[in-house]
Amino acid sequence: MRYAPMVALMLVAAAVSSAEVLPEDVQAKVGAYEAKCREIDAKAAADVSKERVALAKALKKAVEREKRAKHDDVAAAVQARLDEAGGDGDSAKGDSGIGPAGDLPWPEFIKKVLVISQGYFNKNGTTGGGIAQISVGGYTGRCGRGMNIVALVRGNPVIERAFEIPTHINETLPQEFDKLPDGAYVIMALQDELTPGEDSKINAIIRKCGGHHEFSPQFTRQGYILIGRKGAKGNEAIEIIAQLDEKIQYPPAAKP
Repeated sequence: MRYAPMVALMLVAAAVSSAEVLPEDVQAKVGAYEAKCREIDAKAAADVSKERVALAKALKKAVEREKRAKHDDVAAAVQARLDEAGGDGDSAKGDSGIGPAGDLPWPEFIKKVLVISQGYFNKNGTTGGGIAQISVGGYTGRCGRGMNIVALVRGNPVIERAFEIPTHINETLPQEFDKLPDGAYVIMALQDELTPGEDSKINAIIRKCGGHHEFSPQFTRQGYILIGRKGAKGNEAIEIIAQLDEKIQYPPAAKP
């Protein structure tokens, strides 16, 4: 119900054909609306994750208390409910492979992922702006020019947009990334080109997701893919860096 005041605006935006351009004031309002929705969803997911951790710790203490009291049947019953709820509730632990608040375990998650990236290319006289695609199961995110990022919490996309210019990368992206709970799954795919600018924040965010690639401040036109988690250790993410003009994807395409 929190989106109700914007329903009319969104219907107007949806009615405009893809060949037309929305008026600047409408574009600004739609952009602000979408940013607020992502902010609300990310905050709610983070709050739920924190509550889950606290409740799981309380249940663990209950198990220990019942064991000390020799109430083994009660301890076993509480432990069984704790296991059903996703273990100890620590979403950042790498050994369990569990993301925040019941996300798919990492090995199962990456089986559902399809990511494609290609920068600007000039091959055999043919040029183009490349492509990007981020799909997880039946979901496919919206992609455009720049660094496309989809962040998932409890299986729901709370970040879904392309970050292209330095303002997007160094101001908007860090603000949205900081709101994610540890363990949130993060997928990146570059399309066409990226201009990080001086004092870029993109490299720090890549490292916080378990990657290691370093983008230079100048623009880059090579494809790039990252599949990781916020709070992951170095080199835990899946990273693929393309050569010039090369299209890359995960999982790798089958050879003909």
